[in-house]
Amino acid sequence: MKKFFFFIFFLLFNTLAYSDSKIAFIDIDYIIKNSKFSLQYLDKYNINKENKINELKKDEAFLKKEEENLLKTKNIITIEEYEKNFQILSDKFNQYNLKRESYIKEINLLRQEEILNVIKKINPLIEKYVNDNKIEILLNKKDIVIAKSEYDITNFIIELLDKNL
Repeated sequence: MKKFFFFIFFLLFNTLAYSDSKIAFIDIDYIIKNSKFSLQYLDKYNINKENKINELKKDEAFLKKEEENLLKTKNIITIEEYEKNFQILSDKFNQYNLKRESYIKEINLLRQEEILNVIKKINPLIEKYVNDNKIEILLNKKDIVIAKSEYDITNFIIELLDKNL
């Protein structure tokens, strides 16, 4: 009998929970790679990167040419002179590798700074869009396993970026 009353009580007072929360997701990486605003903003990074790469290519070509010249003169010059020139060339290669590593770190750091700057610039626009459309939760697409594409607002944000910034 107690079970029967419990069952009736449970059925009468059982209410379904309905959620009116609006959830959306956004692909920040896609926005950074494809919006006109971020591409313009990252031009500084791209120009610097190209300059560094070109400089490294010139240095590498010069070192290869010196190596070829040293190998051509191997049988002509004395062993001591060859070893001396080889050591000098080896030191130049080491300096080149250090310079290359330094440039890579510098380029990566500049890229991170530029991406952070882009995110700082677009964040207020995203916040405004979220507030205007009463979105309660905004998730990053890379943190979602599966979701309906109708909750993706990435393209709306790109359009707003290209119009407003």
